[in-house]
Amino acid sequence: MNTPPPPEIRCAERNAIYSSCCGVTGEAVLTDSAVILLYAVTLGAGDSLSLLTTAVLPLLNGLLILPMAGFAPRFGSRKLVICANIFALAGYMVVAAAAFAGRWSVPAMLGGILLFSVCQTGFVAGWFPMLDSFLSPERRTLFLGRMRFFHQISAVAFLAVLSALIGRNPGVYLLQAVLFAAGCIFAGRIFFIWRIPPFPECERVTLSYWQGLRTAVRNRPLALFSGYSFLLNCAMFGIVPLMLLCFKSRWQLADDKILLISAAAFAGMPAGYLAAHQLRKKLGEYGVFIGIHLLLLCDLVLLFNLSPGGTASSLTATGCLMICNFCIAANSVVAGARMMSLVTPGNKTLAVAFWGAFYYGGAGVARLGAAFLLGAGVFGSGRLPANFDRFGGILLFCILLTLAGGLFLLFPGLWRSTRKQ
Repeated sequence: MNTPPPPEIRCAERNAIYSSCCGVTGEAVLTDSAVILLYAVTLGAGDSLSLLTTAVLPLLNGLLILPMAGFAPRFGSRKLVICANIFALAGYMVVAAAAFAGRWSVPAMLGGILLFSVCQTGFVAGWFPMLDSFLSPERRTLFLGRMRFFHQISAVAFLAVLSALIGRNPGVYLLQAVLFAAGCIFAGRIFFIWRIPPFPECERVTLSYWQGLRTAVRNRPLALFSGYSFLLNCAMFGIVPLMLLCFKSRWQLADDKILLISAAAFAGMPAGYLAAHQLRKKLGEYGVFIGIHLLLLCDLVLLFNLSPGGTASSLTATGCLMICNFCIAANSVVAGARMMSLVTPGNKTLAVAFWGAFYYGGAGVARLGAAFLLGAGVFGSGRLPANFDRFGGILLFCILLTLAGGLFLLFPGLWRSTRKQ
């Protein structure tokens, strides 16, 4: 394989980081922050439907990434990520304009999020093969950690500025302005991807789509690790949006405080991305996953026992959400590296998509399940202790999922590599 000259690689890495900063900042505002939750509530969506807005993107990533992976090699990864982001931007602007739709504002918002999410699935399917065309295996973990660190810092900075400027209880049109501004930032992803020099795809495809899928399914270590990633993400990914809604409806915090907590919680992610590489070197992958489970369990137990109160309660809750995002970030880097070590040569695209279906699906199911439990009123019937309200009951469920995911760590086959990095 011909290695591109270092200046071209540096140019590609630099523009990939810039594009990631723009894309993730816009994406975080629309799918992960308090902004979209407050916007949905202001438009008239209830708690359950508001939480559902954060579930659409990861859920569709899990459902569609395998079909998209079959489509990507024919279309070309670079062309796919550019086209997908152009249509995703259109969906973003539909969400921002939804308040102008009157009584159709909530359906318009959900339709825009749906379009954005479908297109982002195409982006995910093409983005990692595109990165792999210029990243060497020995640079992969370091570069991914660095890229994710910078894009989360961008998101934290944007949300922190918002919390300072937006006021105590912003109206719908101010939230619209925020979404339009975030959409313009998201457009920067397209610009910087366009500036990445084209490289030949590194992998020689030797299997058909169905052969590649069967190979991935029969790869026992990969299949076990995919199941593990699903359960761990089911436990982690619903916590932050659930608690942001709890601060709004149960704790009765002002919107600017919720935005500030949202920004502070995001700060846990760059810390996790920055620490992941060193933790992997010192503890090994197994040690990192054990540490994530222990930290997450302590975090969830503390959140479960928190009650609405003064500044101390708010600061403790913020710290807990930062720890949760730290675990999510560290897991994404180490899990991505682990997954790549389990891939069968010649089947990279389908194997990555197979794992991604479980990884993103777990994140989507976490939020979809939390939205369903909130709407169905499974907890908080009045016959249960105070901590078992509709929020505390879901946190307890996350504790059980964390324990269940930990059982996967007992399988020795999970730690056998299919190939060397």
